[in-house]
Amino acid sequence: GLVEGKSAFQFLKKARMQPVDSRADLGRQGYIKHVSEFIEQATADHCVSRLAESLGKTNEAKFFNERANLVLQQWDADQKVFAPITEKDGNSVHHRRLYSLDRQTDGYQEGSPLQYSWAVPVAPEQMHELRGGRKEFSCQLDEFFTLAAQQGQVDISGNLGAASLGNEPTMHVPYLYSLAGFPYRTQFYVDKAVKELFTDAPSGLPGNDDLGQLSSWIVFSMLGFYPVNPCSGEYALGRPFITNANVSVAGGKLQLKVNNQGNDRKFVERLEWNGRSLDLAY
Repeated sequence: GLVEGKSAFQFLKKARMQPVDSRADLGRQGYIKHVSEFIEQATADHCVSRLAESLGKTNEAKFFNERANLVLQQWDADQKVFAPITEKDGNSVHHRRLYSLDRQTDGYQEGSPLQYSWAVPVAPEQMHELRGGRKEFSCQLDEFFTLAAQQGQVDISGNLGAASLGNEPTMHVPYLYSLAGFPYRTQFYVDKAVKELFTDAPSGLPGNDDLGQLSSWIVFSMLGFYPVNPCSGEYALGRPFITNANVSVAGGKLQLKVNNQGNDRKFVERLEWNGRSLDLAY
C-alpha cells in the first residue's frame, strides 16, 4: 500500500479514539442515536479492527471489533430495520417507532429506514441471523426488490425496486445474495441494473458519481465481482460482462477470462482460479 501498515494503524487508532462528533457518544453511552452515523462509525471501527488483526494486534482488534458490533443494538426485530435508540437500560434497548419505513426521516441520511436495513455489509453473518437465516434473508431481499421506489432527497436515484443503486446506502445490495449463498440472484439483479440503469452516454450514470463511487460500481460489475465489505480483501461473485481483462494488482496482474457470457447467458456455471474450482458463492 501507499502507507506502511503499522504507521497507518497508529494514526487510525488515535483518530478513532478522539472524543469528537458521534464518537463521543460511543464512549459516553455506548450507542449513537443517528442510524446513518452509527453505521458509518461501525464500518470505520470494523476496518481498523481488520487492520489491527493483520498486524497481530489482538487486543486492539478485539476492542474495535466489539465496538463496531455495537451497531447491531439498533436492529429492531419488530420493525425489521435499524431504528434510532431512544433509551438503553443495561441490556434492554428501546427503539423509536417509525411511522414510515419507505420514506427518508430523521436519523437517516440519503435513504429510507428500509434501505438502511441492508446497510451493514461488514457483518453479513450477523445480519443473516437477525433476519432468520440465509434463506429467509434472501427471501426478504427478494421482496425488497419488488417494492416501490423509496421517497426522500434527490440522491435516492437509480431505483431498482426499493434499492437505489445510484447512491451509496444500497449500492452493494444486489451482491448480498452471493454472501448468503444465492449467487444466481446477484447475477440476475446485476444484469438488470447494468442494462436498465447505465448507458455509455455523457449522462449514463444513474446518479451523482460522488468521488467515483458509481464509476467504480460499474467497473467492478463489468469485471464480475464486488468488494461488499471494502476492508475484508474479499469479493462477492457477480455477473461478468467482459471476455478478457488484465487488472494491475499488488505483485503483478490479475488475468480474467470469461467464456460464453452474453445477453441471454448471465448465470455463472463454473468458477476457477489457476485451474482450481472455487465456491460460486464467493
